[in-house]
Amino acid sequence: MALDLGAGTGAATRALVRRVPRVIAVEPDWRMRSLIARGTPRAQVLEGHAEAIPLKDASVDAVLVCSAWHWMEPDAAAREIGRVLRRRGVWGLLWNSLDRNVPWVTELRRLTGQPDREDEPGRSRRPEDVRLPEDAPFETLPAHTVTWTWRVSGEDLVGLASTYSSVITLPPEERVALLARVGAFISAHHLKSSDETIPVPMACRCWKAVRI
Repeated sequence: MALDLGAGTGAATRALVRRVPRVIAVEPDWRMRSLIARGTPRAQVLEGHAEAIPLKDASVDAVLVCSAWHWMEPDAAAREIGRVLRRRGVWGLLWNSLDRNVPWVTELRRLTGQPDREDEPGRSRRPEDVRLPEDAPFETLPAHTVTWTWRVSGEDLVGLASTYSSVITLPPEERVALLARVGAFISAHHLKSSDETIPVPMACRCWKAVRI
C-alpha cells in the first residue's frame, strides 16, 4: 500500500494507481480532495495533514511527497511518516520543475520573476536541504535528478506561468500584461514542434529514505 501525502490535485496519485494495488491520498484541502476523488476513483481519499496522518502505525509500504514538502513542518512530518511506514518501507520526496539548465527556460523564469539560482529566496526545499530529527528512524539514500520532457500547448505553458506566486501576487492589470508577454515570448522563440506542442524540459529531483 502506498500513501500520497499532501496529494494536491492528485497528479502523483494517478501515477501510483497504475503501479500499486492500493493507494491512499491524504490532503487537507476539501477542494483538492474532491478533484482526486473524481479523477482517481481507485484511490482512497482522506482528510489529513503530514503532521497528523490519519492511518495506523506501520500500515503502509511507501510514502510519497510530491512538491509539497515545503508546506510541511519537517520534524513532526518525519516522525509521522516514520510511524505509518512499515519496517524497510520507503519514503520519497520529489521536486518537479522546469529544467533551468536549458537557456530558454532560464529566460522564461526571469520573465516571470523566478529565482535564477537554487540558493535564492523563494525556492522550495531541495533534497540536500532535508534535515531529519536525530530520532527519526530512517536511513537516507543519495539524492538524484531525473530529466524528462513534458509536451504541452502554448496555452498550457502560459497557464503554468500563471500559477507562480510571483505572478499570482501581481495586481490584476500587471498580471494580465505579464502573461501576454509570456505568450509573446513563446511565439518569438518558436518553441512549438511540428505537432503544435512545446517540448518542455523538466527536472525531477528525488530524495529517498528507508524506514529502519
